[in-house]
Amino acid sequence: MKSSRSFLCIIASMCIVFSAGLTVRGEDKPKRLTVSDYFAMVPSGTLEANGATLLRLIRSPKCGVEDTVNGYLSCVGDGAQPAFQVALFRFKDGRPLLAVCQGEGDEGGPDSVKLDFFQLDSKGRMMKAPRSLFPVKENAFPINRRTAHFYVLPRKGRTVLVRDVSGGKVRQKFTWNGERFIAEK
Repeated sequence: MKSSRSFLCIIASMCIVFSAGLTVRGEDKPKRLTVSDYFAMVPSGTLEANGATLLRLIRSPKCGVEDTVNGYLSCVGDGAQPAFQVALFRFKDGRPLLAVCQGEGDEGGPDSVKLDFFQLDSKGRMMKAPRSLFPVKENAFPINRRTAHFYVLPRKGRTVLVRDVSGGKVRQKFTWNGERFIAEK
């Protein structure tokens, strides 16, 4: 009887220590994904290569910026893949909205003329988000330098700039409010 009590005390002590260790280490909380994690999940066909391959390019010396603290990625491109920028915004409920901005792809063409948005679907996969979140019409292709615009995603903050392709003058600024982008005056 004494040995069974001792055995139960040891088991109970181990359970208490084990559960306390989980709480102290925070292992019961799910990891919050970063801009790099979401970028690796972008559907194939969005860019010339898949997100995981492009992350290796971003991480190579002098090719890109990976700023996971501010939710920002950028890359100068590599020939087939035009330069691109990526920014992570969040809905008010914490869901991600990933903006992916890239050039036309023609050599010497303007950078960052195409802007797409992605969000998680019910199965945890990235899918295109409605363009209605951002109230600027997409550029027509081929690019007309007199009427076209390009985008500058924020490395810090929540404001996207829309600039003229010819001259680079800021046309409009749009700030993310947790539901959609609102034009600044």
